[in-house]
Amino acid sequence: MNNLKTVIAGLILLFSVQPVSAQRIELVPYPDAVPYSVNGIGRLFLSNTGAEVLLEHFISENKPDKVLEVHEGYFHGYRLCFTMGDESPEAESQDWIQILTIDADAALSYFEENSPEILSAPFTALKVPESGLKSDEIRTIAGQYRHLACRMYRRTLDFTGEETDEMSAVIQDCLLRIDTWDSGLYVNAGPGGFRKSGISSKCPDPYNEWLNCFDTIEKLGFVTLIELNGPALTPFGE
Repeated sequence: MNNLKTVIAGLILLFSVQPVSAQRIELVPYPDAVPYSVNGIGRLFLSNTGAEVLLEHFISENKPDKVLEVHEGYFHGYRLCFTMGDESPEAESQDWIQILTIDADAALSYFEENSPEILSAPFTALKVPESGLKSDEIRTIAGQYRHLACRMYRRTLDFTGEETDEMSAVIQDCLLRIDTWDSGLYVNAGPGGFRKSGISSKCPDPYNEWLNCFDTIEKLGFVTLIELNGPALTPFGE
């Protein structure tokens, strides 16, 4: 079980989005955007809509004074500045909305060259004995889902009530479920996070369990970060 604790701790540290501090501007919700934070309040939001589409939306809704193109590593996008007519560079940093979309190919190339451990991190849990997987099964899953490390994930609560990201929580859920199956206890997702659940009468196939796990993660990842330079006025989407 010490292996499990080490793996879970590493995942929690890895898949986090670091916010940038500043002021505030009200955000008009976009249909597929979701809050990054657990409580839905804050200035970071995730979307699977590309930066170009979001740019048109926010220009229409918010009427920025200036739009700057942004390229940060494997991200590309825009910063919409609200300067109230002030043309000075300082004014550009007062009120803004920033939209950054991950270039998947660029992200993969970057990590392969500079940080290959990032690409392999989601599969660390598969390598411990408790995963129930063979070496060839691990290679198959890692090859099929390696792109998942190039996405962003919302914050959530794990089954103990601790805050983590959704990718780590789903992996933790699967690993603990397989490891504790013989005792009759397993963990599963529920309202407000991940929790201990009931007893199953059927022993799982670890390989299919992990395939289902990463299929779930596939649906939870996001490619676009929407950032305000201050918290939204209300929980996003209300």
